[in-house]
Amino acid sequence: MRKSKYIKMFWNEKFFEMPDGAIKSKMTALKFGFIKNKINLVQPFLFVCNKTTPCDKTLVSNIFKGNFVFLKDEVIQDIYDGKFSKEDYAELIDSFNLLRDGLISVVIFPEKRLTIFGKTGHIPHEISNLIFDSNFNVKFISLVGTYFAMPIWAKDFRHCETRFHQQFSFKHSTLEGLNPDQLNEAVNAYMPSSATTYSNKYNPYIRSNTKAQNLETLIYCCPNCKSFFSVYSEFNCLKCKECGTAVEMSSNGTILLSKNIADLDSFSDFQFDALNDIFFDDKKPMIEYSNVRTILNSDSDDIVFMGKTSISIFCNRLVVKYPAKDEIYKLLNVTSIEFDKNNTVYIYLKNKYKLTLYGTNKENFYIMFDLHRIIHKKKD
Repeated sequence: MRKSKYIKMFWNEKFFEMPDGAIKSKMTALKFGFIKNKINLVQPFLFVCNKTTPCDKTLVSNIFKGNFVFLKDEVIQDIYDGKFSKEDYAELIDSFNLLRDGLISVVIFPEKRLTIFGKTGHIPHEISNLIFDSNFNVKFISLVGTYFAMPIWAKDFRHCETRFHQQFSFKHSTLEGLNPDQLNEAVNAYMPSSATTYSNKYNPYIRSNTKAQNLETLIYCCPNCKSFFSVYSEFNCLKCKECGTAVEMSSNGTILLSKNIADLDSFSDFQFDALNDIFFDDKKPMIEYSNVRTILNSDSDDIVFMGKTSISIFCNRLVVKYPAKDEIYKLLNVTSIEFDKNNTVYIYLKNKYKLTLYGTNKENFYIMFDLHRIIHKKKD
């Protein structure tokens, strides 16, 4: 049983947050079909968990018996963005030490954003260094099947069989002789596998007749004829307007009726390779969308513009048609592109501005992510 008053004697609410209450976590676990196994917390650990759905923290809150807290997502995001000061970092490490001395465990989600295709993201040195500097013994928790219940691209919840695994652990002392590169390699090796990998072993039994709904917001290439922006979802199928073929999402997360792809992992790789192989005409837009809700923020998060715009995606740039004038954002000047639920994309620019696009009509913004990878790969 958690003792909130006791935990608050040791925690720093600047960096940490309490788990969800018992009723909320039990109801969410019931909705997800989450198995009832528990972990009894006796000794304090740093638990490292993959990011699969917006409900991850609520599900994890149902796993443990004992005292623990979550590291806030904002802390992880600020470390990724280089916004976490040395003073804040020192204060955070002191806070970890206090929690450990109070026998209070900590759960962290080391990825910056929710997984898109179900793959676990690469953990950078800054985060693997934090795991080491926390001075905790470490255990890795894998959320299994939860991605298929509520993937970032889907609008509706799908009932699945879900579970967690406590697979790997290591004592802090075993990391002390590693250099930063070795430490980072070790942490990434222990991180949970992709949703597809787990679905091959543990069938999630997705119970829905709309398994492919909204998938065209990520998939821009037909797996049969390789035409672009021709696919659309219908119930469990992704169909092509050009060649008339269809692929089907099965109840175990695999993809049927295709010779080229078998699952979402291979779909991601397939369309990236197809995009990388085509000739680009940089004078012609690849796709255009109108009435896209757009927000442009300055470095201080002040809103520079908010409203609806039309956008044109070229092979090397994005053109946004603001009411006053058209603005060109070259992909070489984009530092990163991130995706969020509800078909939202964050585009971070070198001039410290952030452009946010909200798609409400199944727009495919994901192609910008792959174009950005290709442009920067060619630059390197």
